[in-house]
Formats: sequence, structure tokens, C-alpha cells
Amino acid sequence: MEFKKNFQILSIIVATLVFSGNANAGGFGVSPPQIIADNLLKGSVYEQIITLVQSEPDEDLQAEVVFDAPEIESWISIDQGMSFIIPKGGQQFPIKIKISVPEDALMGKYKGFIRVNTSPAKIKEVKEGSNVSINYGGRIDLDLTVGNNVIEEFEVLAITMKNIETGWSLLAFVKIQNTGNVPVKLDRATFDLFDKYNAVRLGYAQTEEFESVSPYSAKETMMQFPIDLRLGLGEYSGTVKVYKDGKVVKELQTPFRVVEAGTLDYSPEGIIKDDNKKIDFDKNLLIALLALILVMVVAVVIIIKKKNKKRSAKNEKEEEEVKENNAKDKEEKGGE
Repeated sequence: MEFKKNFQILSIIVATLVFSGNANAGGFGVSPPQIIADNLLKGSVYEQIITLVQSEPDEDLQAEVVFDAPEIESWISIDQGMSFIIPKGGQQFPIKIKISVPEDALMGKYKGFIRVNTSPAKIKEVKEGSNVSINYGGRIDLDLTVGNNVIEEFEVLAITMKNIETGWSLLAFVKIQNTGNVPVKLDRATFDLFDKYNAVRLGYAQTEEFESVSPYSAKETMMQFPIDLRLGLGEYSGTVKVYKDGKVVKELQTPFRVVEAGTLDYSPEGIIKDDNKKIDFDKNLLIALLALILVMVVAVVIIIKKKNKKRSAKNEKEEEEVKENNAKDKEEKGGE
């Protein structure tokens, strides 16, 4: 009898632990919490049952589905729709998720997630008369691979940090060598900002804006890290980390400077800054050269005119002297 009692207690404890693995602290969860599908073919359809679990099913729940998978969002559908009621009385509520791979899908790996947010279908009223909505949610991670023999391999060749001008976002470059046969893209990058002694942490920023790198190619990408902090002129230190699949794949710690506006030859909008200023400079240089040429031409014309004037005056003088000499010769001949 004692053994039977102990066995029942142990069973309850085990069941509680198993259930707690599926449900979150709010009493709601999903099982399994991910969809992993390898070697999907173009035009194929993949289906999986996901069970929504609630610990205390004493009331109806309103469920709302949200996708966060930009590349594959159009591939996904749910048999219950994007909004549905989870009826009370049952701890488990199955939904079927269907993934339809397009015929023109590119071979490669695709990631994202589906979030199921829930709230009581009827909002509870507390004694004070205000309405309170208790929200629970579960997340389903997506990890899909389209194609056979997919090789996703890459190397982060270098991270370089750049000096910035006042008012700019923090700036760095990352160069990636894709050695695989599918496009690759970093997940995110972070920037920890320190004083120049690397002793005091001044701020933190991150970015998820990355371009894909084509198979068997290398690419350098500018990373901008917006930060709600206006930095004064001077020297600082920064640590940049880049991530793939939630892991740090490379990091760099190095000093950089904040300089006056208009000092640098690059900008957050592009590798080379102020193309218009360069064009204006070229125009000004051309105008200056034309003006110099014009001045030189005018100077040459003036010099030539002066020389011609002197030559004319000299010729006139010589002609006068010739006339005077001729006149003297005639007078002398006439006197003889």
C-alpha cells in the first residue's frame, strides 16, 4: 500500500515536470517548439502538427498567429487560420502547419519563427472595474533547407572599425568569404562602446541589416549601429561582434575617433562621401583653369599689342628719319 502511494506521488511529480517543459511560466506553450525540415524539394509540401498546451484550460482563449519569416512567409499556412479560439476544457489543442515550397525557390537554408499569442476570449473584470487582459504566447522556430547537398559554409575574413564624424551612427565593415553553394547572411551584429581606455561602457547598439553573400564569392558590407548618444570629438574604443545562428563568429576590439563634420572621405550612405562636392570641386577647378587660360590669353594679347605698338612707333620714326634725310639730300643737291 505504501509503495502504491509513493508510486502515485512520483507519477504526479514526473507528469508535472514533463508538462512544465512544454508550457511557459504563464501556463501556455507549444510542442514541439520548432519545425526542422531538411532536403525540401521545389514544389513540395511539408506538414507538421504543433500542439498548443495550456496548464489551466478553464476559459476560452483567443489565439492570434504572427509570422516573422520574411523570406518564407508566403509559403506558410495554418489549418485554423491566423485567428482562432482555443476552447476551454482541454489542455492540448493541435494545429497543422503547412509549408508549400514554390517551384522557383532558391536552394538554401531559410529561418524564421511563428508566434502564437493568446488572451482570454472574455476579458476578466477586476473589482476596481478596470479591464485586464492576461496575454500568453508560444514561439515555433523554423529551420528549413531547400535542395539536396546544401553546403552552408563561410568565413568572416575581417571586421574593420571606422572613424566617424559628429552626428553619425557607429560604423564598421565586415568582409565575408562564402565557400558554400548557397547564399549566406549574418544574423546580427552588436557594438559595445567604451571610453578610450576601454574602462567605462558608454553604450550599446546592434543591427540586423545585412546583405546576402553569393556562393563562392567574397563581399564587404558596411554596418551602421544607431545609438541614442551624441559623441563629442575625441578617441573611443569599441567591440564589434557578428553572429550566425545565435553564435559569435568573429569579434574585434579597437580604438576609433570622432572627428569634425566634413573631414572624412566616406559616409554612412556610401563608401565614398560627397560625390556632389567632388563634382563641384571639379567644376570649380575647371572654371579656375579656364579663367587662368583667359588671363594668359589676355596678357599675351596685351604684350603683342604693346610690341606691335612699339614696332609701329619705331617704324614711323624710321620713316620720318628717312624722309628728313631725303629732304636734306634734295636741298644739298639743289644748292650745288
